Amino acid sequence: MGSLIQTKGTQYLANFFTQRFGATGGSLATLRGLGTLTTDFSKSFGVSSLFYLSEKYRGQWTDGSDVFYPACSITGVTSVAGNLNELTFPGNVPAFITNAINAGTPTLLVYSESRAASISAGIFVQASVNATTIRLSNAVTSAVLATDWLVFIDNNHANLLKRWKYFLQYDLHSQNHSEIQAAIHQVLVDGTFDHATFQTIESTSQTVGRAIEFDASASNYVNLGAKYMQVVLQTPRTTSQIPLDPQ
Repeated sequence: MGSLIQTKGTQYLANFFTQRFGATGGSLATLRGLGTLTTDFSKSFGVSSLFYLSEKYRGQWTDGSDVFYPACSITGVTSVAGNLNELTFPGNVPAFITNAINAGTPTLLVYSESRAASISAGIFVQASVNATTIRLSNAVTSAVLATDWLVFIDNNHANLLKRWKYFLQYDLHSQNHSEIQAAIHQVLVDGTFDHATFQTIESTSQTVGRAIEFDASASNYVNLGAKYMQVVLQTPRTTSQIPLDPQ
């Protein structure tokens, strides 16, 4: 067995999924009640791969961010007429974005998945204009269309989502899509699970391990402590040619 993959993006992803399936703040409870998610995770690979499921649940978290991506992906956004450095949303600006603006630093980059050349690299969210409009640090190259998918992501992890999507589509073996899917489904349907944790270990081959654990620090002669699922992916690093973010 190798060591943990210590690139900051991989650790960020592992922490992100652990938070999404965490007990703190009711994250796991939110997942259990989210649309048809539990049913979707019961489907076999080929019908609902992890990439398909991640794409399906974009923009559906409580703050308007993606459920299974550490970003906010949204369509329906357009450039304000005559102001190519302003974007108007189909409804209120998602809280994920306004929270970053309120933090007072350029924490969110924006790029277009639909037409990459329409937004130059390094453009970040600068300020709110009103409830439905934000201002960018620079003008976009060409007007943003309502059909475009825009991604708003932490500027420390500008390439993370691109690399993760590549991994899900091309590097993660079909049987391991199913293994991870099965582990998540078990946690979603079995209310005795308090939370789930996720980690990635570098290896020459790719396997998924899952184990039911108990929080030993909270155990006593009455109970074993909180029950949780531990999911560990052993894998070679991605073959994606998209560069790592600065480490």
